[in-house]
Amino acid sequence: MCFSWAWLRDKLQEIDNEARELNRQTRCVKYRGHIGHGIYVSVTEGFACVDVRQYYLPYGANAGNERPTKRGIAIRLDEWSQFLNLVPAIDAGNMILAETKPCYDNNDHLGQLGILRCGGCNPFACDDWQ
Repeated sequence: MCFSWAWLRDKLQEIDNEARELNRQTRCVKYRGHIGHGIYVSVTEGFACVDVRQYYLPYGANAGNERPTKRGIAIRLDEWSQFLNLVPAIDAGNMILAETKPCYDNNDHLGQLGILRCGGCNPFACDDWQ
């Protein structure tokens, strides 16, 4: 899941902004961002955490009706800043992760059909695009 790590790195600032807003409680926070391969990051009012979780599409359901699985991690807001500080150390300790780019940076994503065929970008797409 190296691509998901690269997507997460790209979205860290966006996620951090939402986590800070949730901590301040100045506005309603309802954020959910896809980081590839059916993994979503969510920051939601009512839960004082950043949730990184794999989702699945129930049989017979259409894309957009994904459901969370038990596979994931909830990072409490007081641990979130510690996690952000660890990201450079994780990259420094694993060069494969550090050098990985999100799949959407590849040349095969230049057209819509390339994006639609990507299993990382569209893990719940219908088979018609394959």
